[in-house]
Amino acid sequence: MAGFLSAARKWLDKAAQDLLLADRAMQSPRLPALACFHAQQAAEKALEGAVACTGVRTIPRVHSLLPLAGILEDRRQPLPFPPEQLASLDPYAVAARYPDEPEPSEQAAAQAIALAKEIYQWAQGLVG
Repeated sequence: MAGFLSAARKWLDKAAQDLLLADRAMQSPRLPALACFHAQQAAEKALEGAVACTGVRTIPRVHSLLPLAGILEDRRQPLPFPPEQLASLDPYAVAARYPDEPEPSEQAAAQAIALAKEIYQWAQGLVG
């Protein structure tokens, strides 16, 4: 169990770094696409930490929150977030990488960061 918790905490440390970068991306000059990217990454890593906490040894390398949520459901750790809310972050995993993708609004970035922080806090409560 201690090994799983150690792995989970490492994922949460990475998630915290992405949250920090998401917040910094909304300072002057504001970079909402990068804020959204790091918000998605923070949420993904927080869920990967939660999955690790349940004893899963090999975390799937996906850039979608829904498969991770499915693993948690299967391990009897359902998330308090509806699937459509989780799915709202998924496009940001890729969109910031390409210049022809539309720039998200500052409001969308603020919402993405807020959701990522909620997911992180939930995962932190699970991991302890």
